Amino acid sequence: MTSSGPAPAGIQTVRHGHRLYRLVRAQYQDALDTSHSQRSGGRWNPADSFPVLYTACSRGVARAIARDLFAAGLIDPEDLMPGQQPELAEVEWAGNVVDVASSSGVAAAGFAADYPHGIGHAGTQPKGSLWHDSGHDGVLCRSASLERMAEERMAEERLAEERMAEERMAEERMAERTGEGRGSVGWSGACTDFAETAIFVDICSARPRQVRRKRFADWF
Repeated sequence: MTSSGPAPAGIQTVRHGHRLYRLVRAQYQDALDTSHSQRSGGRWNPADSFPVLYTACSRGVARAIARDLFAAGLIDPEDLMPGQQPELAEVEWAGNVVDVASSSGVAAAGFAADYPHGIGHAGTQPKGSLWHDSGHDGVLCRSASLERMAEERMAEERLAEERMAEERMAEERMAERTGEGRGSVGWSGACTDFAETAIFVDICSARPRQVRRKRFADWF
């Protein structure tokens, strides 16, 4: 991830060029089909607007997204029938994207330092529309799925601590288990550790290309 030079006031852009990973249902033939996102909307595009190809910057982030997608139904993807388990398409693409991954990029985009905490689609779709209309290729952003998983871990840790308190565990052990920032995501380092990339496929300078596609058992 490298700087791509000057950008319009209020945002920071970077050059993005590493391999991307996209979840796709087993029954879908075209892993690069964006009709669903165009119709239903997503983090960076409103419903019935422009098409966006949503991808993960690594297999690790893709796994987090898969778990997050099924979390509402209290389902582990590994427990699904083979035909219901998501497959993974590896995608080659390069372009200039709005940076909502680095600390400086998040600030330049007008979000709080702890983005994506507490920010829903109502807060991101207008910005995505603006950046799309301004001609940017897409958005590189912190993974909201990783954020939600971290919050769930923190909630589980708090519950464990409460149970230990009820069982009159020693106060020093409680202190050891209660560390500031415990369970949070570290939003620094390589974007492959924590980011997703949303590609504005109708205007991007280069078309995404599928390299290969793997069955669930071969990637998860």
